[in-house]
Amino acid sequence: MFKANAINRRLLYRQGFYTSATLLLFIAIYFFGWYLPNRELYDQMMAGQSGEFSLSAKSIEHLRFNLTNFFLKGWMNAFVGAFVICIPVGFYLFSNKPSSRYATLFMSSIIWFLLESHKLLMVYLPTRYRISLYISMGLLMSIVLNELLKKSLKPQGKRAISEISKAFAYLIILVLLSINIINYFSTLQRRDYKIVIQTDTLQKPLEPGDTALGAWAPSLTWDCKARAIPVWNNFLNFKDPIGNYNPRIIISEIDEQDSEQAYKSQGITWMNSLIPRRQ
Repeated sequence: MFKANAINRRLLYRQGFYTSATLLLFIAIYFFGWYLPNRELYDQMMAGQSGEFSLSAKSIEHLRFNLTNFFLKGWMNAFVGAFVICIPVGFYLFSNKPSSRYATLFMSSIIWFLLESHKLLMVYLPTRYRISLYISMGLLMSIVLNELLKKSLKPQGKRAISEISKAFAYLIILVLLSINIINYFSTLQRRDYKIVIQTDTLQKPLEPGDTALGAWAPSLTWDCKARAIPVWNNFLNFKDPIGNYNPRIIISEIDEQDSEQAYKSQGITWMNSLIPRRQ
């Protein structure tokens, strides 16, 4: 923006205004149309499901645990290794006359990754929290590898270095693509379709207007017209769920871990997998 002439600078300012105005419009729609009408429920869910982040003497231990179990394990070693290599390569490309948008894209991906990296210190780090961190890493690699391939197509300097960088980029792409394909087919082969089978089974006994209770109820009644109400002890719909909702069916894991023993803690035991009785 600072290097542009007066005409281009005005265009940049105008584009920045349109972008900011559009972003603020959607933020306003989200805030007034979704958050405020559901504020109590939203705050309750976020307080219980957004994980815990803290800086303490155990932060290093949490960092080590998360890296060992979620990043430096199995095929993820290749993903993380490629990411680590791409960071210094990405900074090096700044000195090699990069394409016009490279600097903005690369620095944006770096900033996004740094904003996401606080999750490595979280006590609880499930898959859904890690997805955006993985995407930021993948974006950075994509930007760097794309720039390497562009430089290879239009070499500036020694041809040998250009060809090596091109081969390096293709090698990383091939390795990661192969790993993803193998993992995809491996996952497909291990799939047992239990949820699909249960969903089909529940379509017959459940009618429109019936109520199904349980944390798994929304998943297992997906194709039904029944109302699904999740239950979590001391958190959501846990107070006398049978009396309050008069369910046609209750879906629960045998040990009730999915509801944190919401039924057992209120004296409700199970004669079989579907019929509850009070002690």
